Amino acid sequence: FEKEQEAAKRVADASSQHQAQVQELEEKLAKEREEQARQIAEHHEQRLRSREDEFRRKADELEELCRSLAEEKKGTQQEAQRLGDEKLELVSEIAKARSDADRMLAESKEQFAAMLAERGDEIVSLQQKHQEVLEQQELVKIELEATHKD
Repeated sequence: FEKEQEAAKRVADASSQHQAQVQELEEKLAKEREEQARQIAEHHEQRLRSREDEFRRKADELEELCRSLAEEKKGTQQEAQRLGDEKLELVSEIAKARSDADRMLAESKEQFAAMLAERGDEIVSLQQKHQEVLEQQELVKIELEATHKD
């Protein structure tokens, strides 16, 4: 019976030692897993920070680009407004110039018509005087012939 008790005790001690070893190994395994999980988490955290920094840089670049494009757009709009104003001014000047040209042409036509009428009257007067001179020459010629015959 003692041998059985001793064997049972040894089995119990061995079982206890085995359980202690299993528990020790489980604790060691849990610590290793914990360390691996911590390292993995740290690695992922570093990668996330790196990506976050990269995204911040890209966001800053995009913000700067947006500001630049907004300024460029504003400048372009101002230039378009200035050109539009200049165009309206030029169109107004062209309309005024056309109006002035039309007025001057009408005045020139009237002056030319008046001058033509005046010259026409002068020509008619000169033609009448010429005709009178021709008639007087004819009378003088007839008188001379009549005087010569006598």
